[in-house]
Amino acid sequence: MKTLRIALAVPTLLLATASFAEPSDTGATREVADFNGVEVSNGISAKVKVGPKSVRISGDEKRVGQVRTEVVDGKLVVQMEKKSWFGGGSSKGIEVTISNPQVTSVSASGGASIDAEASAANTFSAEASGGAVISVRNVDAKKVEVEVSGGGEATLKGRADTVDVEASGGAVVNAQELSHKSLDVEASGGTVVNANPTDRIEADLSGGCVVNVASAPAQREVESSGGSVVHYSKK
Repeated sequence: MKTLRIALAVPTLLLATASFAEPSDTGATREVADFNGVEVSNGISAKVKVGPKSVRISGDEKRVGQVRTEVVDGKLVVQMEKKSWFGGGSSKGIEVTISNPQVTSVSASGGASIDAEASAANTFSAEASGGAVISVRNVDAKKVEVEVSGGGEATLKGRADTVDVEASGGAVVNAQELSHKSLDVEASGGTVVNANPTDRIEADLSGGCVVNVASAPAQREVESSGGSVVHYSKK
């Protein structure tokens, strides 16, 4: 009888173990209103490309259901539901794939990451904060606005007439592969900016910032303090 009880207990134990197994990965397509920018937070990883509008969330089935997508002021906002007493809110393993005819701005915060393709625009804007990382290619704009803080990092490739950078708190801006004529930088708190303006640079730097420029443009106006400096590879 004791042997029979053990034999019956084994499949019951296996069934209980299976019930606590991790849900399998899945994907969900979201229908959203029209937008021209993307904003991602909460550690979510997003890939953005120019093309027909589509939004797809992939990852753990439970977590996919906790991803919120809504359009606010022309931006597609992607974030996790707020944590409750019952848990939730983790973005581990979540990937968002976004396609849209117009991509004129990207913004990432809270450890999120964005790998994006830009569409042609008069103004393109990129923002990163709280350790977020963004990388944008195919930029084609008259003006590019970059705002990075709190250990964020932004990398941009393409072309623009002017680039306007505001950065602080250990931010990193990589714009050396972004062809541009004019660069305006306002930076503080250990920021590093890499850029190659051909005609003009204006910089207001404080608190140990470094701006690395390939060659010195004809027009230069630099104010620096607290150990900040502009390095020119070629003068």
